[in-house]
Amino acid sequence: EKGAKAYKEYAYLIKEKRHRLHTFALYKGAWCLFRIGKVQQAMNYLEFIIKSGKAETGEQLAGRRTVNRTRLEGEALRDIVIFYAEGGDPGKAASYFKNLVGNEYLPYLERLAYQYSDRGNKDASRDVFKLLISQNPTAPKAFEYQYQIVQNYYYAKNTSRFKTELYGWVKDYDANGTWYAANKNNKELIENSYKLRETTLRNYVLQQHQTAQNSRAPYSQSLANEGYQLYLREFPDSASAGDMHFYYGELLYDMQKYDESAIQYKWVVDNAPQSKFYGKSAQNLILAVERSIPSDQEMQKRVGTSLDPVPLEPKVDRFIKAGQWYIEKFPGTEKAAEIKFRIGRLYYQSNHFDEATKHFREIVQQHPNTKYAEYSANLLLDIYNLKKDYVGLEKTGAELLAVPSIASSKAGADIRGVLEKASFKRGQDLELEKKYADSAQVYQAFAKQNPKSSLATTALFNAGVNFERAGMNGPAIESYQGVLDSKDPSADKLKPKARRLLAKQYQDSAQFEEAAKLYKQSAQENPADPLTPNLIFNAAVLYEALGKSDEAIRAYTEFTKVNKKHADNIEAVFSMAQIHRKAGQIGAAVARYTEYVEGGGRDQEKVVESAYWVSELSERSRAKTKADEWRQKTLAIQKRFAPNKKGAGASWAAKIKFAEAQQTFKDLKAVTFPADPNKQKAAADKKVALLTKLTGELADVIKYDSAEEIVSALSVLGEANLNLAQAILNAPLPPGLNAEETKQYKAGVEKFAEPFNTKAKEGFKLAVERGWELEVYNDGFKTAYEYMNKLDPKTYYNGGEIGSDIRLVNWMGQ
Repeated sequence: EKGAKAYKEYAYLIKEKRHRLHTFALYKGAWCLFRIGKVQQAMNYLEFIIKSGKAETGEQLAGRRTVNRTRLEGEALRDIVIFYAEGGDPGKAASYFKNLVGNEYLPYLERLAYQYSDRGNKDASRDVFKLLISQNPTAPKAFEYQYQIVQNYYYAKNTSRFKTELYGWVKDYDANGTWYAANKNNKELIENSYKLRETTLRNYVLQQHQTAQNSRAPYSQSLANEGYQLYLREFPDSASAGDMHFYYGELLYDMQKYDESAIQYKWVVDNAPQSKFYGKSAQNLILAVERSIPSDQEMQKRVGTSLDPVPLEPKVDRFIKAGQWYIEKFPGTEKAAEIKFRIGRLYYQSNHFDEATKHFREIVQQHPNTKYAEYSANLLLDIYNLKKDYVGLEKTGAELLAVPSIASSKAGADIRGVLEKASFKRGQDLELEKKYADSAQVYQAFAKQNPKSSLATTALFNAGVNFERAGMNGPAIESYQGVLDSKDPSADKLKPKARRLLAKQYQDSAQFEEAAKLYKQSAQENPADPLTPNLIFNAAVLYEALGKSDEAIRAYTEFTKVNKKHADNIEAVFSMAQIHRKAGQIGAAVARYTEYVEGGGRDQEKVVESAYWVSELSERSRAKTKADEWRQKTLAIQKRFAPNKKGAGASWAAKIKFAEAQQTFKDLKAVTFPADPNKQKAAADKKVALLTKLTGELADVIKYDSAEEIVSALSVLGEANLNLAQAILNAPLPPGLNAEETKQYKAGVEKFAEPFNTKAKEGFKLAVERGWELEVYNDGFKTAYEYMNKLDPKTYYNGGEIGSDIRLVNWMGQ
């Protein structure tokens, strides 16, 4: 719409005050003025219409037909809010609308507040909503107004202001406030307000908790802590109270406030037995209490070398009581066995051997098939060994061997070979204490010192596991390789797992070729294993990373044969397509990309990319019809995924649209100014028309929000305007001009070319700025930068900097 020109036409009627279309022209003129930025003048016109409408007697003027002024007044009353939001002072809005419409001005303020909100003017929206609330703080709508303020700052990402408004809203409209008292009989309103306050605050608090989990920053944790306190104070009986107490316990645990976290977990256990976190809360309660227990070193320091019982530390005693409570609540769980073992071990560490013996025997009897039975058996033997009660040790050993699960376990072997087992036991103890490096070294020494032991290979395997846990890749690799090299028949059952773990170690230490070979061997070793497809996939990814295209293709192909999940297989097809393309195998690449698109690829970005490459590679193969067909398919698919252009596949659609725009640019550059002055105007018109077309095409490219194409499009826009300006300036002069006429002619030409030069500079400048912002340094950026460097070498210094890309590898779960 050409507002200025339209206003000029309406101005004739505006001057004719008696004309029947005078008021209508005023209304239309107001909109023209508004659109060209003359907001205050536009408001004056609407004010005149409104005031004239109120003064109108309703009689027709001089018997002539008039435009329906009542209708125009209504339109003006509606539009004045829009105009005021653009050009009015929020602080004067109340007096303005009151003077304009009288005492019924509040609805206009409400519309104005929402108008500010829609425009993103959150502060103005807040001020007007606050004014509305102050007019009637207990009105039902007051709650809605304050909620709108909260939402404004939420969408504005103003965390501090959002929190202030949210917390004020939650507290001001609770059951203790005046608003609640005034509206308590409106049950539906009260229920809805409760739900909305509860849901909004809960979501905010959980978001803050997530932020705290990600950052581990004290400030983020304090924000989440404050939010949980407010939530549990305001909504203690909500349906989500149990979950929130649990989450709050998790936060406090992360903040190392273990005693406070235990209180939250205990609340869930005592008050929310139906909560999905009931069992987890009970376990975490134990963990929280356990964190305050003295370390093994501190416990050992207390007893020293003495075997006499020492008084239980208060924190140890509290854990024992909490653990006994848990065992009573959940007697049949494996966790109960673990906690019972921890209680027994605390008694053991405090030299309360009688109590420890009782717990260890119960574990062996009640939980014989758990690892804690084995640990208990070891400590039982150690108690007798410490006490030098060898008779008791022999008797207890016989009792333990009478338990089938103990007799057939590593603990049984320990009992049959105490001396041998002593070394192995130290490795186990250290492992339980999570001293993985020490444990691994003990296991490793055991294997070297007892090569004929039935536990030698197991010790070597355990050494590998614990070296791996300790982050010691080299020794872990050596230990796993030792298992694979072992000729002991008992090692056969450990070799498949050792091979996989060794592959993972090679992978983590960047020895990709060795890792790929082991993954492949593991898959061949047991084709029926459910993990076989994953192993083949990992080998394929490694081969791809190594640039071994043939091996990668074979591995991906094998993966699609053994894997039963179509979704995974079709993604492997895409990987193969990428490999074929990079290897210059155009036919194979096109086939695989086509298969991915038509075979149900689920990754929308990859689907659009695949369609793009079918088109692009077909073009390279001179299959123009197919290339054109797939070019349109690419655009259609991307449009289906992202109707507004931005989104999945946008960059690939943008590339196609940019290529089309480049053709228009090529056409524009091909138009030259002839020597014949009579034909120069036609050439100029044609170039301007092509520039207009190109501008629209480039604007369409930019809508895809693809960084590379945004910068390239802006740069081409600069080039196009520069091309037109230079073509105008370099056009042949008309013949027969004297010196003065030539000077005047050139001045006119320069003036005509000036807007295009200005637009060229704007386009190049914006291309450089967006390039910096988006970290895009492509050819378009370089062209724009070179241009700006010539104009302003100081600001646009050319140091020859370049960017770099990083490729990340995704692994399939092992």
